[in-house]
Amino acid sequence: MRKTLFLDRDWVINKKAPEGEYVYSLDKFQRNDKAQELIRLCKENFWLVIVVTNQQGIWKGLYSYNDVEKIHDKIQYDLWVHKIDGFFVCPHLIMDNCACRKPKPGMIYNALDKFSSIDKQSALLIGDSTTDIEAAKAAGIKSIKIDSDWLSEHFEYICTMLKI
Repeated sequence: MRKTLFLDRDWVINKKAPEGEYVYSLDKFQRNDKAQELIRLCKENFWLVIVVTNQQGIWKGLYSYNDVEKIHDKIQYDLWVHKIDGFFVCPHLIMDNCACRKPKPGMIYNALDKFSSIDKQSALLIGDSTTDIEAAKAAGIKSIKIDSDWLSEHFEYICTMLKI
């Protein structure tokens, strides 16, 4: 069984966009260097790293799956050797009441189905919102809620907690 780090994308892997805006293009994407370092350390210690991200701007017609995939390709390119194992995206609106949109655990369940080697007991989700934390709880995994600066300020604590 493999230890697994689940990460929300926006505000965790990349820096926060201005209020009311979305990170949907490469010119809006600004990576969080500490998140990149955390991913590198997890991968060097044989962890799975999986991104679970709500992207309702797709359903609103503000951007496309292709736009989101370009950002994910950029994240993978920046990580170079230490690639993320999976990206799970929910494009739906809150009102759609789908099973994949956080706070529901559908994306986490999809990852558990795809990666049967995930050790749920050691899995951890890092997110910036209550919906991230609720999704983790519903899926039976641990979570940490952060704000955009928390990862940088508490990086050593996270590494110690993860034993990496």
